[in-house]
Amino acid sequence: MHKILIIGYSSLAKRRIVDSLQRNNIPYDIASRSEVRKDLNAEIWYKGYNEALNKSNADIAYISLPNTLHFKWGMKALKKGFHTIIDKPASLNLKELNLLFATSKKNKKILSEAIFFNYHAQTKYILKEIKKNKIKSINTNFLIPRPSKKNILLSKKLGGGVIMDMGPYIAAVSRLFFKSSPKKKIKKVILKNKIASKIEIMFTYKRSYFVGKFSHNDKYENSIEICFKKKIIKLSRFFSPPALEKLKVLILKGKIIKSKTFSDDIFKNYIEEVFRIVDKKDYSFYKKQMLHDIKIREYLQNK
Repeated sequence: MHKILIIGYSSLAKRRIVDSLQRNNIPYDIASRSEVRKDLNAEIWYKGYNEALNKSNADIAYISLPNTLHFKWGMKALKKGFHTIIDKPASLNLKELNLLFATSKKNKKILSEAIFFNYHAQTKYILKEIKKNKIKSINTNFLIPRPSKKNILLSKKLGGGVIMDMGPYIAAVSRLFFKSSPKKKIKKVILKNKIASKIEIMFTYKRSYFVGKFSHNDKYENSIEICFKKKIIKLSRFFSPPALEKLKVLILKGKIIKSKTFSDDIFKNYIEEVFRIVDKKDYSFYKKQMLHDIKIREYLQNK
């Protein structure tokens, strides 16, 4: 059985990853700089990242650190012989990502960026609908209230800001639903204290378009609306669906409104796929999608 070493006891690790690992009986170690062990269910609690990489018997490392540390510790994990998952964004730029891929290839290890909202049953339902119907437009909103002053999302030094945090979602929507790079891209970035707090985008494709608003400074909203020729499908909690919670998808066709309910565990589905890819030794499985996504995110980052 595969075992995971979590590098960094982040908020995401606490709320989503550890919970799913425990629920699905997947063994794991944790490496934290905290002197106090805070997770009694971890097989081993390491008080440092290097110590964990040197001593853990896990075969997969999950890097859950501030964005500016992703490349450094992703490289160290790959060089130490771990299949490596890195929280989004996996790297700050294309140059770093290419170096990570070169190291993963040299050491025959998987490299994956942890974007897993698309592993939910409601997203799988949408992807099936897209195979049968041509998209006219997609409208997304992912807005959260302004984080507290000490939150790393507001730290330029640690790679915070809405583009690094939510830019991977913009890229993933383009990749998953349109299956191609946009023909034209328009963006509007709003800065607050020299860090991006809001971005609005419009991407155009051959016969469709994608508009979205992503913000760290608004009333909470997390939704997507997909318009086809004869119907509209609306989803909520799209980018961060809670594990096993029932989510309602609305289908509007003329004056008729129907609904479907979906419940799923996105991290379980994602990590099980990683396990399968590791077993197949398909070391470049995630490369194409990650290269697509970072090119869009670099466009969002550039002034």
